Amino acid sequence: IENMVYKSEKNAYHALLQSQEAVWAHLWHDSIKGSEWLQNIPFSPGRWAVGYQCLYVLYRTLKEVHPNKILEMGLGQSTRLLGAYAAEYPDVAHEVVEHDSTWISFFLKNAPDLKNTNIKKLELVTDRFADDDEVIMYKGFETEFADRKYNLICIDSPFGGKAIKYARVDILKILPDCLEDSFIILIDDYNRSGEQEMVKRLESVLKDAGIKFSRGIY
Repeated sequence: IENMVYKSEKNAYHALLQSQEAVWAHLWHDSIKGSEWLQNIPFSPGRWAVGYQCLYVLYRTLKEVHPNKILEMGLGQSTRLLGAYAAEYPDVAHEVVEHDSTWISFFLKNAPDLKNTNIKKLELVTDRFADDDEVIMYKGFETEFADRKYNLICIDSPFGGKAIKYARVDILKILPDCLEDSFIILIDDYNRSGEQEMVKRLESVLKDAGIKFSRGIY
């Protein structure tokens, strides 16, 4: 009986997630109506890629705030959106970090115009962070980006792997010096414990630096 109850709860949970995704899909499609720079760009959200929740929040950020110094970690569907936005506005600089050269080549074959986007390939390494010995990070990330400032940081990489506690910690190495006075940090997959632990550290860094912020969970 316990096994049947577990299966029923699991199925109900997955059904809830699918229904929520459908709602976010409608919000996304309604929001981008009339956006000329997105009219002919196809998107395939979900699975390994960002979902409609992330795309919606990211699009609203671009439309309402107009960030012009963007760091994106992880090449994918969000790059299609950010790349199109950067190509539309000459004052925007968009940098992307990705580890997989094969995926970079494949993506660029079918990508929109990325004239203001710079893709930086950095290898992945497994190293110690705090009390976790198995954290996947970008090799040389701090050296590459320590002297730059951003008003939008979008984090969807690297994957968690064998991490015991933390995931996607690279940004912690350059905070808070990498932030403009006004900024947004968007983190995908916050439902996972590794990302949640990383966010706790991130918030602690901001508080210690006396930087006021607010947060939202979608």
